[in-house]
Amino acid sequence: MRTARAEWAKRVERWVESGLTAKEFAAEVGINPRSLVFWKWQLKRDARVTTTGADARPRRAPRRTAAKVPMIELRPSISETRIELELSGGRLLKIPSNFDVESLRQLLAVLETRS
Repeated sequence: MRTARAEWAKRVERWVESGLTAKEFAAEVGINPRSLVFWKWQLKRDARVTTTGADARPRRAPRRTAAKVPMIELRPSISETRIELELSGGRLLKIPSNFDVESLRQLLAVLETRS
């Protein structure tokens, strides 16, 4: 059974307010933590969608293919890199040691949904 978007919005809101990690909150309510992170990202993305008129349907930016996505490098204030991920197309994602753990979880959840 698929869960409605409105229910996911409520779950995400409760999760954010709880202060728990996605894994902790998901364990408490019996859902997949990756689904929770995905829906947080999806709802935030949908909130940024703009409309072009009162009766217009929301327009989304065209999805870019992996071949057109440039290499992403996060540069820490010090030159120490903790994790390097090799992505498709030979792209390299360098994650500094001071990168926020929750942000990394969200980034990985998004990357996993696109593979």
